[in-house]
Amino acid sequence: MLGWPGRVCRSALTQGHELTLYNLGVRGDTSAAVRFRWKGEVASRAAAEAKPLVVFSFGLNDCFQVDGTGAFSIEPSTQHTHAILEDAAHDARPLFVGPAPVSERPPLKAAGWEPVNDRIRRLNRAFATVAANLLIPYLDLYPELQQDRRWRADLAAGDGVHPSALGYEVIADLVTHWPSWEKALGSAVMLPSGRPADATA
Repeated sequence: MLGWPGRVCRSALTQGHELTLYNLGVRGDTSAAVRFRWKGEVASRAAAEAKPLVVFSFGLNDCFQVDGTGAFSIEPSTQHTHAILEDAAHDARPLFVGPAPVSERPPLKAAGWEPVNDRIRRLNRAFATVAANLLIPYLDLYPELQQDRRWRADLAAGDGVHPSALGYEVIADLVTHWPSWEKALGSAVMLPSGRPADATA
C-alpha cells in the first residue's frame, strides 16, 4: 500500500525532510478527469497561504481512449494537460512524472493492447513538450523503464500494467534521484500522485 509516491516520500523523510504526502490517484482517471478535479483536491488539503508542490502523473488511460471513428488522438490529452499545468503554475509548484510503458506481452491479451506502448511513447513526447513550454519539470519514465529488465519482468509476472513492489521501487528510485524532485524537497505540503499507470495529482 505504498506505490511509488509512498516510497519516494518515505525516503525523503529518512533524509530529514519534513513533508506531508497525499496520494490522490484514482484508478481509471484520464487527463480529462484530472483536469476536472485536481484544483478542488489540492485546495482542500493545502495549508493556508501555502504554494504546495503537486506531482502530476497520468496518461496511460488516455492511451486506451479512441474517438468516434475508432482512432486514437493525442490532441485532447495535450489540451487537458496544458490547461492543468498552466493553472497549476499559478497556484502551486507542479512537477510531472510521465506514464510508464506496459508489458509487450501481457499474460491476458486485451483488444487494442498492441499499439499501447507506441501511444505512450508519443504521449510522453507531447506531454514533455507541453511541460517544457510552460517551464515545468517533466520526468519521462518511458525510455528508462523500457530498458529495465526488472521492470519488464515484474510487469510480465502480473497483469502487464500494474507493477508489484519491485516495479514501484524501480520508479521510486528514478523519482528520488530526479534533480527536479531533489530541488523541490523542503516543501511543507507535497502531493505526489498514485500509480504510474493511471495516477493523478
